[in-house]
Amino acid sequence: MKTDCRHCEALLLDFSYDEIDDADRELVTAHLQDCADCAAALDAMQQVRQLAALHHLAPPPLSMDAAILDMADQMLQPAKDDRPTPATTTPSLLQKIQAALLRPAVATMGVAAIAAAALLLVHRGEMPSVLPTQPIAEDIDRTPAPRSAASDTPERAPLASPYDAAPEPTPADEGASLSMTRGMDAPHKRKQGRRLHATPPVDQPTAARQPSADASATGGAAKRALAMPADNAAVRSAPIEEAAAEETAAAPMREMAMPAPQVGFAAPPPTQGATPDLVASPKVSAPRAATPPPDTALASGMAAYNRGNCNAAIADFQRALQDAATPSADVPVAHHHIARCEARMGRCANATTHFNIVLQRHRHYAERAAVLHEAAECQRRLGNPSQERALLEELRTFPAWRTRADARLQELDAPR
Repeated sequence: MKTDCRHCEALLLDFSYDEIDDADRELVTAHLQDCADCAAALDAMQQVRQLAALHHLAPPPLSMDAAILDMADQMLQPAKDDRPTPATTTPSLLQKIQAALLRPAVATMGVAAIAAAALLLVHRGEMPSVLPTQPIAEDIDRTPAPRSAASDTPERAPLASPYDAAPEPTPADEGASLSMTRGMDAPHKRKQGRRLHATPPVDQPTAARQPSADASATGGAAKRALAMPADNAAVRSAPIEEAAAEETAAAPMREMAMPAPQVGFAAPPPTQGATPDLVASPKVSAPRAATPPPDTALASGMAAYNRGNCNAAIADFQRALQDAATPSADVPVAHHHIARCEARMGRCANATTHFNIVLQRHRHYAERAAVLHEAAECQRRLGNPSQERALLEELRTFPAWRTRADARLQELDAPR
């Protein structure tokens, strides 16, 4: 009668230790004769028992490794003695140099010296050549020589130089300069006057002159008298007076013939807060002022916030909130950054007010999780654990902030 493998496997361990009854022993013995797998399993169990029986043997002595090495040396010693001894020769100079160069320290020093020499050569090649400096001749007398009144031959004008005196303007130039600089502020007017006096006189059309020729002629004569050198005043006074008289006599005729161009301001555009545009005559072009975008206050506030200027940022954000043209989507952004600025400056009570506005009135704000975290931090600084806990409980609903909120809640729950 044979049994199956599962029943035999359950009896193999007892069979190997000879702790089985006679009936089961006969069944297992009959099954092992027909099943090779069960016979192999029984052999493995018996090998394990044999290995386990070796645990009582003493370990090998510690000197066994040394004894084995000594035996190996004794066996190899006759072979070493049989080899011929090489002849002792004195190394040559080249061999000594090669041996010295092969040393690590000498090789490293040689490589370092070569690298330093290469860097020095490259650095010298990149250095610019030093040019000799020439001193500026500041002590040269550049005062123009007085011209003779009896000379009939016209003199050639010298080349312009930064050290030359400004050329004398004509009455027409003086009137044109006064008319062009009338609408300017004082600093710009002085710069414009210097620029006009520094350029050579150019004949301008009669239309460019102003009707107030008397004032221009009188003012020009006075300015020329002040700017004229002492040695040339006597020579040039007569032509200046004659030109002023001619200008005074011709002023009414020019005023009747062609009026001067007028520059004025047009009516302001309907947009509230926009700068009025300049309207000029066909001969005078004026730039058109650009209308500022409605989010200028919010943009300037963000720029000030990024620079770390919290006071300026708060002022710009408040101005954006007061502007009716501010989009509704930018209102929570302004309140959020005002709260951040207040918290950054240590005014958590003011920051909490703006945080609450964002949380209560703008529930769909994109940065609501950040607002909850920052508001909870302000409540922690103010010493309000209950309000901080309420904010952290809502912050837990955001997966990205859950770990941080749980850590802070554990700190609140910890005994103190």
